[in-house]
Amino acid sequence: NGIMKKAKEISVLCDAQVSLVIFSSLGKMFEYCSPSTT
Repeated sequence: NGIMKKAKEISVLCDAQVSLVIFSSLGKMFEYCSPSTT
C-alpha cells in the first residue's frame, strides 16, 4: 500500500502520468494509473 501512495504523490508533485503494476508472491495483481489530465 505504501508504494501505491508514493506513486500517487509522484504523479501530483511532478505533474506526471504514473502507471504501476505489481504482482505479489501469491500471484495477486495490484495496479495504479494516475488520472488523465487532458
